[in-house]
Amino acid sequence: KIGRSEKIVFSSLNEGLITAKIDTGAFNAALHVDEVKIIESGLQIRIKNNTYIFHKWSEVEVKSSNGKVQKRYGVKLKMQLGGKKFRIFTSLTNYF
Repeated sequence: KIGRSEKIVFSSLNEGLITAKIDTGAFNAALHVDEVKIIESGLQIRIKNNTYIFHKWSEVEVKSSNGKVQKRYGVKLKMQLGGKKFRIFTSLTNYF
């Protein structure tokens, strides 16, 4: 059974336990980051004081429930939830 929010770990990132809001109507996961940009060596994201670089990423269009379309970058991350491990596609957003 899954609740409205769950504790998860992105083992690809060094952020520890994260409280994830569960959206049963969403097609993919979204990760809120402090900064996302393309640099020479790849896609760089910053979460708090930690910086991560990805060499593989995608550009995606995400449509909100009100119909607004937003272009985002997305990456594949390893995630742990309830003792199970998953590899999921995650769009990155720094809009709150």
